[in-house]
Amino acid sequence: MALTTGNHSWWRPLAGTAVVLMGTTVMIMVLAFATEIAGELANRPLDSEGMATWGDIGNTALALLAIAVATPAVLLAAHYVQHRPAGTVSSVDGRLRRRRLTTCLALALPLVLLMLAVQALTPTPAGESEDLTWADTSTFEYAHVRRLGIVSDEEHRAVDDARGEVLAMLAERSGVFAQAERWAAWRWEPAWPTPCRAPCSTHRDRSHR
Repeated sequence: MALTTGNHSWWRPLAGTAVVLMGTTVMIMVLAFATEIAGELANRPLDSEGMATWGDIGNTALALLAIAVATPAVLLAAHYVQHRPAGTVSSVDGRLRRRRLTTCLALALPLVLLMLAVQALTPTPAGESEDLTWADTSTFEYAHVRRLGIVSDEEHRAVDDARGEVLAMLAERSGVFAQAERWAAWRWEPAWPTPCRAPCSTHRDRSHR
């Protein structure tokens, strides 16, 4: 699209990229600063890096917002650096195609509502909380096989008990985690031979013969 404006030069893509990078960096810094101020005012807990944390859903929303703040920088670079309509970033028509957007939303909205309805009407397996939680892929898949009855209640309790035992051993540095400090200090010895696959060992043995 930049080539069709008649104003294209070799330096414009480089300048546009620099504007996008600098603009996005500034916006992310402003977002991070505002988030920290809000976290201080709301007395939010801190993570291991000393940054305010907002829970799984809140942190995910902030991550998505950090991506979204790049949009103004891209539009400004297209308009002021490449001298083309900002709408050409999203459409060959140079503007937002409202009819196409409306059609896509009309197709997507019923599917999203159906998904939410199925999730709300699906019975919760025994022993699990009915509160909604922000689940990653593994958690979602496990909850799904629970709903399908692939994992029984007894097996689910066994998994919970095993998880509790492992977390307790990790916290107490006992059991298999008793030597955790030694594991962290482990280093490869330079005098050790370089590991190789079985054919390599076979070839080495043959060479010694």
